[in-house]
Amino acid sequence: MRKNHFKILSSEIKKEIKTLKHLVNEKNDFFNRNKGTDYELEKNFHKLRVYGSILHDFYTCIEKIFRKIAIEMDEELPKGLSWHSELLERMNLNIEDVRIKVIKKDMKRKLYEYLRFRDVFRNVYGFDLKW
Repeated sequence: MRKNHFKILSSEIKKEIKTLKHLVNEKNDFFNRNKGTDYELEKNFHKLRVYGSILHDFYTCIEKIFRKIAIEMDEELPKGLSWHSELLERMNLNIEDVRIKVIKKDMKRKLYEYLRFRDVFRNVYGFDLKW
């Protein structure tokens, strides 16, 4: 292992956490500027696309952190078609002599919803999205 391995990893994760904070602020700003009735939001597909993009970026940023941990600490990134959900599952594991779990079970469940949304967002046309 490199001399500054954990310092580098920590710095990279801190950078991504700043990005997460930026995305949360962007989401809050978006909603504060676009308050309206549910009906108004439902009829405005442009706002849905913007909000979907922010949520997509949010989970992508979290997954970048998990990928860094899997590569740098676990020394292995899951493979195969379900690697995204396997990566999320792995972050809820204590790995003996490697690391403690990164997230708790309740957080894993919440993040799984974001992962599912991101899959939908990537695989449907924007005009097919539903609030």
